[in-house]
Amino acid sequence: MSHINVFSFGMFKPTTIVCAVDDIVNIVEDVKEEGDDTTTNNKDDAIWRQTYTIDVLMKIETPNGIKLPARLTNYGQCFPTSTDRLSVKFTQGTLKPQFDMGDSSNATLAEAWENTFGNAITKEAEAQGYIGKAGTWIMHKMMWHLMGLEPPTDSADYTQTFKITKPYLGYLDILYIDDDFRVTKGNKNTIVVVERLKEEE
Repeated sequence: MSHINVFSFGMFKPTTIVCAVDDIVNIVEDVKEEGDDTTTNNKDDAIWRQTYTIDVLMKIETPNGIKLPARLTNYGQCFPTSTDRLSVKFTQGTLKPQFDMGDSSNATLAEAWENTFGNAITKEAEAQGYIGKAGTWIMHKMMWHLMGLEPPTDSADYTQTFKITKPYLGYLDILYIDDDFRVTKGNKNTIVVVERLKEEE
């Protein structure tokens, strides 16, 4: 079990919820230049550009033991800066249910999701003391100036989304790649091994 904010830069609320990861998918495909929310700040002189979206499928553990299927997506882009290095930036993150909230057969899950995430951001802010509120305000102001952070707000569909309009530029060094596997080392020394999904015929 992990805290959900391990995967989301500490953005989503409640911060205390834990989850078990079912799968992580790295979506790499050509960027749509128009009408694509992931194309924020495309000013880099790149030969080509592709998405570098991280899709985390998980079960969120509620206090009463219900496991909520969820999808946490961090939208990003990558582009080459040398023959073996890709620059990477993340521009948006979303947390949403991985089931149909309107399906009557999911009524128990839908109720649990609403109880967990309904007004969760407002509730957590109200629960903070004066020092905590001041610290959050200062942090958001700093991140707005540094990264153009737009933190998530409570929404009617119980999803949470944050945006980064001035994304930090990281990088990945490609250690190995073939038709089936890719091994990279990031700028924070994280080693990632990815297996290509087989296309359905």
